Amino acid sequence: MMLIPLVLAVSIIAFAIIELPPGDYVSRYISDLEMQGKRLSEEDVTRMRASYGMDKPIVERYFSWIGNILLHGEFGRSFQYNEPVKNLIGERIGMTLILSAITMVFTYVVAITIGIFSAVRPNTFFDYVFTLVGFIGIGVSCGVDGGGSDEGFFVI
Repeated sequence: MMLIPLVLAVSIIAFAIIELPPGDYVSRYISDLEMQGKRLSEEDVTRMRASYGMDKPIVERYFSWIGNILLHGEFGRSFQYNEPVKNLIGERIGMTLILSAITMVFTYVVAITIGIFSAVRPNTFFDYVFTLVGFIGIGVSCGVDGGGSDEGFFVI
């Protein structure tokens, strides 16, 4: 029930962060062209701003962006790579899923092994060490251990 408001809030925050720096992509692109010695007329700049939607207010650009994602599955075009974002995600999703699966398998193998060892030999030095490491892993913030998952400390 809370997922939809959360996703909406995250999308607004992400869009706002992208819009925070001064200027926009068109301004940066124009300055790059000028550094290469190329000049664009005001008409070219206006046309470029219109083609990227930079001539619209930020609220209108946000609703256009989120509408295209929800209604058409279209994430827009990458300024950096000059191709659809959907293609860039598609290229990278396979390796991401493989890495996630390997990490999950590794986590469970290590966790189950340590759990069995601690259950078979309770109140030993290694049981206390593994318990301490587990508590530290749970207590350490996600930014320190690189995780963000509930699997604990061994997701490194």
